[in-house]
Amino acid sequence: KRVILVRDVETFPEFRKKELLESLKKISNHLCIIFHTKKPVLSDGFLKDISTHAKTTAFKKLDTKDVRFWIQKRLSIYKKGITRDALGLITELKGDCGLTVLSGELDKLVAYKGEAMTITKEDVFNLIGRSVNKRVFDLVKAIRFKDKESALSLLKELLSDNRKGIPEILGLIGWNFRNRWSKEGRRKNTNEFKEGLKLLLEADRSVKIGRAKAEFILEQLVIRLCSA
Repeated sequence: KRVILVRDVETFPEFRKKELLESLKKISNHLCIIFHTKKPVLSDGFLKDISTHAKTTAFKKLDTKDVRFWIQKRLSIYKKGITRDALGLITELKGDCGLTVLSGELDKLVAYKGEAMTITKEDVFNLIGRSVNKRVFDLVKAIRFKDKESALSLLKELLSDNRKGIPEILGLIGWNFRNRWSKEGRRKNTNEFKEGLKLLLEADRSVKIGRAKAEFILEQLVIRLCSA
């Protein structure tokens, strides 16, 4: 059979939707059409009409717990283990990039480790961290010192070069905050850390549900972290 993939079918103009519904009534048995949509089928009349001619399958996005389990299961194929810190870091950096990207990163880590049995946090930093511009670390440093002007300037540079890596940037900022809190929490202002983590969680949730443009959410996060 010939297979055709149609993405974001719900965005079609109205006249195209009518043409499509008519064509589905006389589709060839030698043709398989896969319609992709980000909307729930029952929330849209057009999608419900399509579903009368098709089989509907929903693919649930993996949550953090599921992603971590998938990573461990994938590495077990190569007889590799991973430390808790390393698992947390790679989930922060690549957990929202999709399983295809994540699988590629794990393959690189396996090759990098060679005969060694366990992947560590340092391995994740040394290999995957190289793909993250050093300015991310400079950004985190500027935030820690409440240097809002420098932080926003660094963020602007990062976004101009790496707009597709926003989950990675956000994940790295989050990991640094969590890591710092675990090491310095007793000697620093605990309320400040709690507020920072709360802001990070809000930003992460807003990016995932598309509440606003990801770039704007990141900019507001940096401003609020510098002011916290």
